[in-house]
Amino acid sequence: MSDKNFSKIVTLVNDKGMHARVAALIFKFKEQYPNCEILIEKDGKKACATSILSMLTIGAVKGDKIKITAKGSDGKLAVEKLASIINSGFKEKI
Repeated sequence: MSDKNFSKIVTLVNDKGMHARVAALIFKFKEQYPNCEILIEKDGKKACATSILSMLTIGAVKGDKIKITAKGSDGKLAVEKLASIINSGFKEKI
C-alpha cells in the first residue's frame, strides 16, 4: 500500500446528508478499492468507509463540507470517483 494520501473536500448536496443509505453506498463503494484505506472527515471527526456506524456518527447534513481521504495504490482514483458520487447527491433529491 502506498503511503501517499489523496484528499478532496466536497459539500453534501443531498437533502438528508449522511444517512444510512448513503453510508451503505459508501461502504459498498469502498469494496471496489480493497488496497485503499478511505476516510470521511467532518469538523475533525473521522469515519472509516468500512464502518456504516462511524460514518453516521460524524453527523454530516446537507451543506456540510466533508473531506475524503484515501491512502493506497488506487487512492487518487478512489477519491475522485467518490467525490463525483457525493457531488451527484447520491442520486437523491437535491
